[in-house]
Amino acid sequence: MTTPQLSTRDYEGVTIPGAGTFSLDPAHTTVGFVTRHLMVSKVRGSFQQVTGTIVVGDDPYTSSVEATIGTASISTGQADRDNHLRGADFLNVETYPELTFKSTRVVGFKDGEFTLVGDLTVAGVTPRSSWPSSSRASPRARGARRSSASPRRPRSTARTTA
Repeated sequence: MTTPQLSTRDYEGVTIPGAGTFSLDPAHTTVGFVTRHLMVSKVRGSFQQVTGTIVVGDDPYTSSVEATIGTASISTGQADRDNHLRGADFLNVETYPELTFKSTRVVGFKDGEFTLVGDLTVAGVTPRSSWPSSSRASPRARGARRSSASPRRPRSTARTTA
């Protein structure tokens, strides 16, 4: 796979990347999450291992994303909790070493964001998810883009027993 020279273009008043295939740079990619613990406090965490590809189409609605995340790389900053999350009650990393996301289509464009719809597989369960996503120029790196996506997936669709 080749990474094209970064180019940008205007789409309905928003600067987006030019068409091409881009590999996620693990050194500059964060997969983070926020969830509630006992409906009282928020727990924030991240996964340290991620690989993936973003294909930006000539028509932005033909774009796609695929990502693979190592489940054992989960980190919430608390070792006992991380080990519990890696266990059979939650991620079951022995049986399911990876989370995967594969977009199925791009829908809608509102307030400078496209929405990706796709399949997020966690511990062998694959409900359809939607991911509002955006891309903007990085203030520190000439020509670089910052992209973000936030899934809308209720916890009730996750495979957990605890």
